[in-house]
Amino acid sequence: MQAFTLTYMPEPGDLAEASATSPRLRRSRNRAVRNAASSLLVMMLFGVIEICVPEKPPATFLIMFLCAGLFVKYTRTVLILSTRWGMRRGAEKVGSRSEEAKQVHEATVTEDGLTVRTSETACSYAWDAFGAFVETERQFILLDASGEPAFSLPKRGFADPSLVPVCRRLVAEHCRHA
Repeated sequence: MQAFTLTYMPEPGDLAEASATSPRLRRSRNRAVRNAASSLLVMMLFGVIEICVPEKPPATFLIMFLCAGLFVKYTRTVLILSTRWGMRRGAEKVGSRSEEAKQVHEATVTEDGLTVRTSETACSYAWDAFGAFVETERQFILLDASGEPAFSLPKRGFADPSLVPVCRRLVAEHCRHA
């Protein structure tokens, strides 16, 4: 039975990369895209009315103005949820509020599961707590049954780079690749 330990300090990039795999984030981003497109469409419709109709309804310009504001708001949301910059910015805000994110983490990976320790806490997870995993250039992201990121194992935390394939094999044995 092979066991190995990673030692690392969570970085905002880790959190941003993990949150990018979230189905909830994807739904929010898609909703913002739909709302931005709807706002733009309504704004254009009332713009055509403003230009073409000789007797303009009194609220046409006001509706165009409100739709333009909504379009800007939803477009900004899409950019924040879609770009690396926006996700990193959001992760930095979350990370700056979390005391646990500022502590050194020690994760021990075994055939039975995962144990994570900080200076204040220790938690153990059986492999069945994770439904799938995603491997990125920087880390392994373990997902819960709903597909939300549950835990990440940054590759920079391995004492020896030769442990990365060992971790990949062990995680792949217990979790399906998402």
